[in-house]
Amino acid sequence: MLSHVGHTIYGMNTVQLYMKVPGSRTPGHQENNNFCSVNINIGPGDCEWFAVPEAYWETISEFCDR
Repeated sequence: MLSHVGHTIYGMNTVQLYMKVPGSRTPGHQENNNFCSVNINIGPGDCEWFAVPEAYWETISEFCDR
């Protein structure tokens, strides 16, 4: 949707690459433009990316603290 209105946010509606070694983790964090997100990858293969509404940020933060 952001692309259709001509607004570019790196890593959200453009390509962005993170090179990680096996076993590394990216915890819950804020993406560019303060979008909340969680990246999950617990093994070899692709990373799953979720945009999370800010209203759920405390719940996600508690989940990541476990």
